[in-house]
Amino acid sequence: GAPRIYTGVIVLNDDATGGCPDGWEATPYDTASGPNGSLYININERGLFMGGLNSPGYGGDGNTRLYTKIVASQKAKTICTKRFHSSSGRPHLSMFTPDTGPCPANTIEYTTAQLKRLDGTPNVYAQSNKAGFYIGMVSSWDKGQHVYDEEAGYQSYWWHESQVQRVCLQVMGVDDDPDTAGGVFPVVLGANVDDACPNGWTQRTTSQTSGNNDYTYLMFHANASFIGGRSDWSHGGGSYAHLYFHTTHVSYVCYRYFRRTSSQPYVTGTTPSSGACPNDSISFNAVDLKGWNDNGYVQLAADALYIGGLKEWSRSDKSGGHWSHNFHNQVTHKICLELHNLE
Repeated sequence: GAPRIYTGVIVLNDDATGGCPDGWEATPYDTASGPNGSLYININERGLFMGGLNSPGYGGDGNTRLYTKIVASQKAKTICTKRFHSSSGRPHLSMFTPDTGPCPANTIEYTTAQLKRLDGTPNVYAQSNKAGFYIGMVSSWDKGQHVYDEEAGYQSYWWHESQVQRVCLQVMGVDDDPDTAGGVFPVVLGANVDDACPNGWTQRTTSQTSGNNDYTYLMFHANASFIGGRSDWSHGGGSYAHLYFHTTHVSYVCYRYFRRTSSQPYVTGTTPSSGACPNDSISFNAVDLKGWNDNGYVQLAADALYIGGLKEWSRSDKSGGHWSHNFHNQVTHKICLELHNLE
């Protein structure tokens, strides 16, 4: 893709200790908001607006946008903003929301207590699309996808403080992260044994990746991936993928963000009934990637791949097309995975 800007906004409340992430700009809420204490934030592909105003106007039919309004009673303290430059045009937000367990290494970490509303409804909200992302409190919000760009998708996500304890963030595919500056391609496994994950992958038990209702949710579009617990979600656009499962459905989650070496990753998947996988492929025992119902699923959509057990799933990819297969008794041997233009 062409070089572009990708904007991140994180809002901290009065209870937050510390401040904005290193390298982010910190603006006091009292400075950013209008005389009535309200703050409006608009993010689209052409720019960022943040401040007080008389009435909001945003969007246009079928255009990328993220809109947020915050009011004084929610007790916002600091607005953290950063404009990421992506020479590859492939920025990607990795967001992990665990109820227990630590954040992955090299991530930005905040607790729900630092981000939640303080006016009686202790929720945290997150939304993302091609233009950027917003994480924090809201009084109202809106999002839209660029219907003229079939690769674009969006997602929104919120959780109650009883549901998720922390959020872990990493912005990839940008010049600030040289290791992934060319972009990333997430691959996630849902396994029933603890040795199914290849070396170099991150493995978590689903009790660590889930919220306090014991469900884990995965959401993907070309510029963001969300893994973890939640209270509610929404998604759409020309390119997205989502799925979820209970701790009794899937025991382990393994994931890895493969680095792009070109603009077009390519996946080859095969399920031989006998024999070994090709030497240049990643080999899995099919039985290890089945869930509670003795079924495993393969979903390739929205620049992400999932293989494993699940409860329900959905996807759209109007640009590249998608796979959505399941395997039961007719596939009892190997799953062979070859990843091209990735490392």
